[in-house]
Amino acid sequence: MTPLALMIGGCEGIIEKMNTNGSGWVIVRVNCIDLNIAVGQRLRFYSGHASNFELPPLLKAKKAVINPPSTGSDCFLYACLAVLHHGDENLRKNPQRFSTYKDWLNDINLSGISLPVGLNQLNRIELLNPRLCFVVFSWSSSNGVSVLRQPRVEVACSRKVVLLLLLNKSANKDEEDKHWCGIVSLDRLLNSKSGLYHRKWCERCLSSFVTDQKLSEHREQCYRSNEFAVKERVPTEKRSVLSFQNYFKTIEAPFAIYADIEAFNSPLGPHTREVMHQKVEEMEVSDNEQVCSTRSSSSSSSHVQARPDEGMVTGKTVFITEHLPAAGGFLLVAREGMKGPPLKDQGQVKLVSSSNPLECMETFLHELERVAREVYEWNRRHSYQTAEADTIASQIFSESSNCHYCDRQFTDTNDKHYDHDHLTGKFKGAACSRCNKLAQLRRRFLPIFFHNLRNYDMHLLFSTALGNMKNWKLSVIPQTSERYMSLRVDFPIAEITLPKGKKKTIFFTLQFLDSFQFLNAV
Repeated sequence: MTPLALMIGGCEGIIEKMNTNGSGWVIVRVNCIDLNIAVGQRLRFYSGHASNFELPPLLKAKKAVINPPSTGSDCFLYACLAVLHHGDENLRKNPQRFSTYKDWLNDINLSGISLPVGLNQLNRIELLNPRLCFVVFSWSSSNGVSVLRQPRVEVACSRKVVLLLLLNKSANKDEEDKHWCGIVSLDRLLNSKSGLYHRKWCERCLSSFVTDQKLSEHREQCYRSNEFAVKERVPTEKRSVLSFQNYFKTIEAPFAIYADIEAFNSPLGPHTREVMHQKVEEMEVSDNEQVCSTRSSSSSSSHVQARPDEGMVTGKTVFITEHLPAAGGFLLVAREGMKGPPLKDQGQVKLVSSSNPLECMETFLHELERVAREVYEWNRRHSYQTAEADTIASQIFSESSNCHYCDRQFTDTNDKHYDHDHLTGKFKGAACSRCNKLAQLRRRFLPIFFHNLRNYDMHLLFSTALGNMKNWKLSVIPQTSERYMSLRVDFPIAEITLPKGKKKTIFFTLQFLDSFQFLNAV
């Protein structure tokens, strides 16, 4: 079977699974398939292992891992030999040559072990080699080093520990798709130049210590039980209580937007209706079932998708209409008492309408971005008001002995600060230096409230124009795979030059929130 046939068969299987076991979406047709084929040199794999494996650049730079030579499936043998004899001068100079290891090939007994070696075979290899104990780690550029196999207590105390690294040679994470490497310095592998440069690490739980004496004392405790060891994180006496620190979230935003989207029911096309009727017949739906119009989300492109309301049985519903967005509107509201001129769109309802649903939603989102840029410029110019001189406020500040945020007492190291509102200039209270820094006004933030956003408006946004907004980075808080509680959008709004000449991009945040979810808190 050709690769193209395999790809088509896989797509058909995914579509069938989605139609029968999914959320009720119906695939009408595929408009286009974009197939990109790249010509390159093929890697030669042996039983899931690469004979010409290259270490990732980050690992290679640490010089703590030896990538042994391999004919395909014997990389485990050469990785162990590299660890056992890493002090040999010839091995240090030529770790990739097979001739370097020829005198040590009988040092490890692999009788009856099938190659390539997997993690489940290490217990048997330890029985064949009474003087060895294996500890296995994994590594990724995002998560760093983690323990895959810890040494057993009764084995590790009397044997030489061999540290091995099991790496993925490709994006596939199956166990057969691994490559064994030898770790010659665990400290060098885990240490970094930022704070952990000369620390000693325990190979069983990855705890770090400053001196060898502290490490040896820890190992006596760590190797007392065969239970899976974890890092001991005991809070200190000064930090034994967690306290609220996100004080910036308690500060009211300078501006907020209240928005809504209106849609109309549109009949589905004849082709779409025919496909849906066929699906109902295949599932043996009786003739007396009710044909209902459901609220669904759909794009305005050449293919139509319908989604049933929650609670309806997917296989027993025929969709004859769809909801298409026709208009969107929003109102920009400013916080009371702010100093500075009002914005142009402040207090006025802005309406966007079009007969084309995609064009309507794109224009609506572009208008929101335009207002966000105006809010950013206003905050940059007018949100740094100085504190107002007030006799009563000055008296309260001088008599205060505790921070009005964290209630900690002011000391020589915990300075007292005059905390004021940077939008109105009014005094808020006496704050310690730590809380005064945490309670910063979010000047690159604009909340946008929709009523019932989670159940309705969010579907219209995602099914039409959100994917066409350039430079918008989306992040959601999902409730299900198709229902989101809130949506966050970050887009670049400015660029600044740092002292050393580097450029830094400034992002603005649009937070789409559902006001309907706040009713339970009232």
